[in-house]
Amino acid sequence: PDISANAGTASQEGAYLAGVLAANTTETGTLGIVISADDTNWNKQAGGFVAGARSVDPEVEIRLAQIGQAGYADTAGGKRVTEAVIADGADVVFGMGDGSSFGMLQAVEGADGVSFIDVIGDKTSIDDQGVLLSSVLWSFDGLYEDAIADIGEGTFGEQGYELDLENGGISLLRTDLIDDQTWEEIEGIKQDIIAGD
Repeated sequence: PDISANAGTASQEGAYLAGVLAANTTETGTLGIVISADDTNWNKQAGGFVAGARSVDPEVEIRLAQIGQAGYADTAGGKRVTEAVIADGADVVFGMGDGSSFGMLQAVEGADGVSFIDVIGDKTSIDDQGVLLSSVLWSFDGLYEDAIADIGEGTFGEQGYELDLENGGISLLRTDLIDDQTWEEIEGIKQDIIAGD
């Protein structure tokens, strides 16, 4: 107390919504997951994504590939591994990789009929080919506001903080590639997750 507090993510909640989106988007029935490393957040998001996709289509195929032990900045590896997942039939790729995600995006741009779901930020400003379907966004704004409020009240460090759908720390980016009907379905599922249903 008064010194430090833990901050975590319920990033699997946003990834579940991304999985629903991907299953509603795929034409091949095969989805790809590309991760840069064996990372706790990536594993939570991969699990949420699979659960969301299989809630729509229990038979959907999933192709999971990892760039390396710590391929966070491996742009070339991101491109190479994503190309392999696409070659194996994936037409929606969920990529988690920090700098390597730029290689993932390049691989998707070079393929016909494939779209990309990113994480953490919004890459629409560099999406020249119109392949960015969505992103599981992380926002620490509310967490910092809560921590600052706790400092002011003298209670900082008595509890941890978590980014989730309910507090807006986790959300799904809506792009022009998502139709109204699909987005309404996703919004309904989001409310079910928040309600614990």
